[in-house]
Amino acid sequence: MGPTTAPSFDPANSVGACPDEWAAGTNTAYEEGDMVSVTVSTLPLRQVAYKCKAWPFSGHCGQFNPTQYGGDQGWTLAGSCDGSIGPTASPSFDKLALTGLGCPAEWSASSTDYEAGDMVSYTVSDSPERKIVYKCREWPNSGYCNQGAGFKPTTQYSDMA
Repeated sequence: MGPTTAPSFDPANSVGACPDEWAAGTNTAYEEGDMVSVTVSTLPLRQVAYKCKAWPFSGHCGQFNPTQYGGDQGWTLAGSCDGSIGPTASPSFDKLALTGLGCPAEWSASSTDYEAGDMVSYTVSDSPERKIVYKCREWPNSGYCNQGAGFKPTTQYSDMA
């Protein structure tokens, strides 16, 4: 079967509204599970969505357009999409039920005893107070958890730890 100028899109394979269009970036521009859309036709408008693969393949997602040479290294086809996912006026933070344990200890560059599965918190806002909990990845990545400021949460290489 050859290519067609009018591809058909099966609604059963639709992911719903289209995520943002893919944009070139660094090897950390996209993370595992991030979705992008690519326009495959402008008249009529047809778009497809792709999902970024798990690490270490996710490093290719910002470097290769999903539909061009190399794109299959980081992306998998999720399905067709239609419309857009509109932004909200403000992000919402859902209050979670307290467990009595609270947040784990704050991340510290001087700590050298983090192990796979250890969790730390990292403050992203003081007012209102907002913390994100990070978990040290399994081996072979757990070695990066003790490498200091270069691998602290929210930095360029934090996804390696």
